[in-house]
Amino acid sequence: GNPVAVFVCFLMYVFPVLRVLGGAPWPEPRRLLLPAVFDFPKRKTGRREFWRGMMVPGESGGLAADKYARDGSGLISGLRAADGLIDIGEDVPEVRRGDLVPFIPFTEFGILGR
Repeated sequence: GNPVAVFVCFLMYVFPVLRVLGGAPWPEPRRLLLPAVFDFPKRKTGRREFWRGMMVPGESGGLAADKYARDGSGLISGLRAADGLIDIGEDVPEVRRGDLVPFIPFTEFGILGR
């Protein structure tokens, strides 16, 4: 598979199974609800997506979520730039600036941030 798709599937599906099989607990990763600082109109619904994202300063002084500009599961440069994953549900038709989006920091998986 493509490297980004493999990385995301490993984090979300394989890593938890390996931990449980090894006798370790698997706490569900925290999802921070952060305002989006991007627009993604007319999204095709029907599948869950995990977008590469960065935590950035928000307009109100807190943290916000920004989406890596280029999509594509073969673009590993986005993994280097990302702080985590933006978890978009199957039924979300669009994301508008200011919408709250679930953000899973890579630190939830034991991956240190930048």
